[in-house]
Amino acid sequence: MEMKLYAFSVGTMTVKKGIFASGKEGDKKIKVPVECFLIVHPKGTVLFDTGIGVEVGLDPEGCWGSAAKAFQPSICESEDLVTQLRSVGYSYKDIGYVVLSHMHMDHVGCLRWFGYSNILVQDAEMKLAQKAKAERNGYYRRDWDYPFIYNRLNGRKDLFGDGSIVMEPLPGHTDGMQVLVLDLPETGKVVLASDAAGMLENLDDGVIPLNIQNKHDYLSSIQFLKKMKDEGALVICGHDSEQWETIKKAPDFYL
Repeated sequence: MEMKLYAFSVGTMTVKKGIFASGKEGDKKIKVPVECFLIVHPKGTVLFDTGIGVEVGLDPEGCWGSAAKAFQPSICESEDLVTQLRSVGYSYKDIGYVVLSHMHMDHVGCLRWFGYSNILVQDAEMKLAQKAKAERNGYYRRDWDYPFIYNRLNGRKDLFGDGSIVMEPLPGHTDGMQVLVLDLPETGKVVLASDAAGMLENLDDGVIPLNIQNKHDYLSSIQFLKKMKDEGALVICGHDSEQWETIKKAPDFYL
């Protein structure tokens, strides 16, 4: 079995651009993708983030409260993550590992389906989600508070010990932010950056977003991603609609 990478569009959000890339167009409303990825490896199947659930599209304010006005989520039934997994031949029960970039509501919305999986999250991120008033910062307990197997990491982890799937902590957006660095047999290095770099402008133009916890950590993390990109890696940003148009979507895949 060859290693494969599938990319899924799991709804969209309409936000002010400044949330992800502040500057002269900071107040401009843009529609951005919500992304999830499936990696099929000879030693197991790995899901990176779980997006938003269909129920969020049906009742945004009921699910997200006041955040629904700022992020304006939209998702239809055909975009449901479980449905899309099925379209490429996998059940939610087939997923061995779920890697969470972080635990904001647009990245863990379908986590409830994956109680059969080992869930990998940075310990610093879990601590943020567990804080008493975490909902104010986009952490919704109903998204993750299940009796699942949470593997709480403290730093970098090479999942299968062969360098093909590596979790790399890159704090800044949140204290427990992590990206996934892949080494595919044909494509080579691919970095699933999530909100460590929401848009290419963060990497290419040094534009700093508004939604960061620690500016010093964020700038350090951006330098890591920029170096990877300069060395030829495909760095897939978390919410860049223009870049997302160029990315192969399931059922197509990267080898």
